[in-house]
Amino acid sequence: MRFRLETKTIARFEASQLRRVNFLFVVIVLFSAIAIGRLFHKAIIEHSYYLNLAKSQRELVREIPANRGEIVVEEEGRDFPLATNITQNTLTVIPNHITEPKKVAKELAVFVGKKPEELEKLFATSKLYIPPLKKRLTDEESEAIKKLDLEGVMLVPEQYRFYPEDRLASTVLGFVDTDKKGQYGVEGYFDKILRGTFGMVKGEKDSSGKSIAVAATSQENPKDGGTVVLTIDRAVQDFVEQKLRAAVERFSAKSGSVIIMDPYTGRIISMASMPDFDPNNYGDIKDYNAFTSQAISSAYEPGSIFKVITMAAALNENTVQPDTTGVFDAYVEVDGQKIYTAIKQAYGKETMTQVLENSDNVAMVWVIQKLTRDPFYRYLRSFGFGVQTGLEMENEASGFVKDKHNLPELDFATTSFGQGIMVTPIQFVTALAAFANGGKLVQPHIIDKIIQQDGREIVTQNKVIREVISPKTAQQIGEMMVSVVENGHGKAARVKGYNVAGKTGTAQVADENGAYSYSKHIGSFGGFAPLENPKFAMLVRLDEPKGVSWAEESAAPLFGEIADFMLKYYQVPPTK
Repeated sequence: MRFRLETKTIARFEASQLRRVNFLFVVIVLFSAIAIGRLFHKAIIEHSYYLNLAKSQRELVREIPANRGEIVVEEEGRDFPLATNITQNTLTVIPNHITEPKKVAKELAVFVGKKPEELEKLFATSKLYIPPLKKRLTDEESEAIKKLDLEGVMLVPEQYRFYPEDRLASTVLGFVDTDKKGQYGVEGYFDKILRGTFGMVKGEKDSSGKSIAVAATSQENPKDGGTVVLTIDRAVQDFVEQKLRAAVERFSAKSGSVIIMDPYTGRIISMASMPDFDPNNYGDIKDYNAFTSQAISSAYEPGSIFKVITMAAALNENTVQPDTTGVFDAYVEVDGQKIYTAIKQAYGKETMTQVLENSDNVAMVWVIQKLTRDPFYRYLRSFGFGVQTGLEMENEASGFVKDKHNLPELDFATTSFGQGIMVTPIQFVTALAAFANGGKLVQPHIIDKIIQQDGREIVTQNKVIREVISPKTAQQIGEMMVSVVENGHGKAARVKGYNVAGKTGTAQVADENGAYSYSKHIGSFGGFAPLENPKFAMLVRLDEPKGVSWAEESAAPLFGEIADFMLKYYQVPPTK
């Protein structure tokens, strides 16, 4: 009996031992599998990560900055830079190298605009590094600091963007920010081309991070940015900006813009917007709207200048002729609403030419109703309204054309005289160019060419997009616009000895609640000259000018001043 008990005890003990051995075996297998899995993950899956980590601990990589390309205008075979690069010193110190902190603080205080005690305290806060004390030192400041020969003080050369003409064409150019990235205008649009490609030096470093001189190194040279050549005429741009600035100040206008185009090629001769800014000191600007060119980015209801578009469409469709006559009242009723003439008086019997001379809203409603929706909208699209022109600058707006299918009859009627449609100055001056060149919509461009660092040139080709009206219609509308300047509301735009074609536009400004304001307006004048052989198409716009009620008192005189200059500048012989 005792033997049986002992046998059972031994059996139980052996079974317990076996379970322990099996458990230990499972644990060992499990840990081995985990270890093998981790080893596989590290050696195979994460191989490239650890290889790159080891490489980064051993390799020394330094970027070599590329020179940013210039933005220039060409005159008589010479390049005049509007945006270039200069090297200026940055004042910095290494605190633990300063042996006489009190003396250094006293000497540098006058350069950095701080009290000596402030600098001395700053030197004591860190022994290794403090931010630069001052950037963009003048040559005089750099020379003066060098002569001090202060221990622990360094002048580090850095490249900066520089605009030698200050404000000239600033809203065309844009600027380069502290991260060396182009912003707005041409700088932003062509940033990739202008900034070039950084170079790189690769070597090896020791455990302290210092370069090993005897180790093999490789170097990839930087590729400097290309040069962007503008179509802008520097002399015209300067004159236009002076006149526009004076007009904005004289009328206390909120803003203003002028854009001048070669009607045959689409080249932008001048593009000015106010307010503008100094791109050398762009950080001083509080209102970022100053960075954008109103000529391309600010869509607005053009008002009566748009009547020439409606009239051109009707002429081209043979709906009316310049001498088509009608009798028109002081108002017309559409969908139960009365649309009045600007003076709220009837003009009576008028030809279509007189309709433009008098800028008669009531007659224009009659014209668009005869034209009907489908043809009118076809011309809107053909002239390029509602889409970007593709000008080579950042922040171009598309304007806005309402859907013709859901457009109430009242809105359709008011579109005839430029209310209820949004256009940009660049869109409208492109449309005016079609009147000047015989009916063709040309592609506007502000870039003449791009010169790459290897000398290759990418030249912008002049492009005709499509014919929007016939040469006969273009001639007719041009003659009618000359009559507006000679006999209508555009007299202030006349230039003695020349046939100037033009049209005024005084558009009410919508308030925040959508209602039109009776105290605010936008004055525009668009046209071209001379009629016989146009040298330029131009649009002038003044936003919310004070002390005047009509564009003929504000925008038209500015157009006349600039047109007079342009005709003399191009030495155009008088045409009458």
